[in-house]
Amino acid sequence: MEKQDSLREKDRLEIQIENIDQQVLKVKEIEKEHKQQINDLKSKREKLEQKEPKTVVCCNYSKPTVKDKWIIYTEKADIYLSRKTFKGTPLNGELLSKCAKKTFEDFGVLIPVELALSQAQIESGMGRYGRTPVTNPYNLGEYSDRTVLRYKNKEDGVQAYYNLIAKNYLDYGRRTIDDLFRSNFRNKNGYKYANSKTYGYKIKKQYIYIKEYINNNLE
Repeated sequence: MEKQDSLREKDRLEIQIENIDQQVLKVKEIEKEHKQQINDLKSKREKLEQKEPKTVVCCNYSKPTVKDKWIIYTEKADIYLSRKTFKGTPLNGELLSKCAKKTFEDFGVLIPVELALSQAQIESGMGRYGRTPVTNPYNLGEYSDRTVLRYKNKEDGVQAYYNLIAKNYLDYGRRTIDDLFRSNFRNKNGYKYANSKTYGYKIKKQYIYIKEYINNNLE
């Protein structure tokens, strides 16, 4: 009887060992299978990376990315401001780009560089004439008989202009540049930027000219 029980115990142990061996084999098979799947996925990834489209460069032009649009903004402004007729201007591309970027970040409105240049030229000859042209090149708060706004430096004056256009004239993006031209440059409340009956026409004409000039000279 004891011998029979011993044989049964031996058989039971052998069965357990065999089951464990089978489980080990299954695990190894699964591991091997997963390893192959991982290798296949890696191979597919490498092939996709090789097919990833690159930036197409044609005629010395590559499509600008979001991160360098302010550099382009600076370059455009400097192209126009570097003309001999604006010698001595306190304005420069870096300043306009910096103010445009801050306004964009604060209000989500991008003021075209051509518009900023057009108004600076019409209002003060690019900050070269007027009551306070250097610190207020856009004549904000300037009237024929009085001055109601003054700025400590040109940075404050230019930034005030960009913010004003974004908030009051383009109404946080609800209005367009064409809306300003058609309304003789009136703000969202109907008030005109300047008293001239042809102000909107003059700005539009200058805007178009500056845009063409920059495009013709931009490398």
